[in-house]
Amino acid sequence: MNLLNFVKEFFKEEKSKGMITSVISFSAANVLNIFLNTNLQMDIQKSTFLSLYLFGNILAYSLDIVFAKEKLFVNNKYGKVPLNDYGTRTKFLANSFFNKYFARYMILGIIDSIIGLILLKFLINLMNKYELLMDWKYRDVIIAAFVVTFTYQLYLNHLRFDWAYEYNENFLLNIIIYIWFTLIILIVVRTDTSFNNTMTDSKAKKYMQDKKFDI
Repeated sequence: MNLLNFVKEFFKEEKSKGMITSVISFSAANVLNIFLNTNLQMDIQKSTFLSLYLFGNILAYSLDIVFAKEKLFVNNKYGKVPLNDYGTRTKFLANSFFNKYFARYMILGIIDSIIGLILLKFLINLMNKYELLMDWKYRDVIIAAFVVTFTYQLYLNHLRFDWAYEYNENFLLNIIIYIWFTLIILIVVRTDTSFNNTMTDSKAKKYMQDKKFDI
């Protein structure tokens, strides 16, 4: 009986309900990642981005709004909306794709995906270097699932409720996350060799054209 009461009390919190929505979205996204990577032979980074980071995050956001988030801004007021009022919640969800809630969530998703994909590439290269589980076709998707779980629990699981879904502004947190987002984008641009090569090639081509060399 005490265990039952504990479970009931635990899942009263919106973040606890969010754990259930996360498990559902994560499971569905992993199935999609397995299909894309093993059946369609898609590159693991591309399949992970499309399934776990894009599809999974959008599904998680939708489930959070409809089934987990307690307070919503509806009818010009911010307050609790009954969890069984699916009409109001679905309407809010549809409108939220065009306002700050979804935009903030996607900023967190972009940060998460950049960090996660870099970590995924590093771990796979490390496994390849030491020839670990080379013949197991599910190796890469298992690594991807581990990476996504790690980064999601590290910060995204908390920041989505404390920042992305929050109606009241937290200016300090806004500044920290926007700076974090900007720094990650700058680091990727500066360290991405394909981007730098493209920029170098385009500059060289323009130079040749300005000097009227045949190209």
